[in-house]
Amino acid sequence: VAASDGRHGPSDGGNITELLVSMSGEALSENACKAGSSESCHCPAPTSCFLDDRCPALGCGALGIAKCRFCGFAAYALVACPKKDLPTLPATPTAPPGNSDSCDPVGVYECGDESKTCFGIPVLHEINKITQVPGSPYFWNAVNMEEAKGWELDWCERVPGRNDVVTCVTAEKVEALGGHAKYLEMLTFDATCARFTKKVWRMYPLPANECSYECRRSMLLL
Repeated sequence: VAASDGRHGPSDGGNITELLVSMSGEALSENACKAGSSESCHCPAPTSCFLDDRCPALGCGALGIAKCRFCGFAAYALVACPKKDLPTLPATPTAPPGNSDSCDPVGVYECGDESKTCFGIPVLHEINKITQVPGSPYFWNAVNMEEAKGWELDWCERVPGRNDVVTCVTAEKVEALGGHAKYLEMLTFDATCARFTKKVWRMYPLPANECSYECRRSMLLL
């Protein structure tokens, strides 16, 4: 499956495990938070975070929570995750639990609403092309932002027990001015996968921030 539509980046699912390990070290699943705190931070897999009283520091402010701290992956590889919270990626991907008759998110979607802003700029038109990694429950989302002259490639999976929700992390993103960035995304689909709400957390460059906008299935054949 051509995951990047001709753009530079991973082109198939053959090295998926290597990609995830390189992005996130050992912490590849959602972490439990420290007990006894009034706050909680749960980061979508394959990223990781935990509550840290030592904040502010590198990785703090994850998901908009002051003491929630990214750890063990990408720009936060030097931040050690709590050992007791480190699950590992299974050697063979397993299908997520839930209803087998959920709608199929694979397809092309259009997003954009210039009346709204995301990280201080208008939400310009973008094309999201979701494809499934052969033989696994995982997905690629290749995003083409023509007006902004940028593109991104996301690695996605369904949330266990929630067939309408897909979480994604950017494998690679190039923005208009040539900069690179890392984002977490949560796609919440309607019952027929005709549209979804995309909630985006920017985790790098700092400061962490979030926004959301709507996307709808397109008849485009890309």
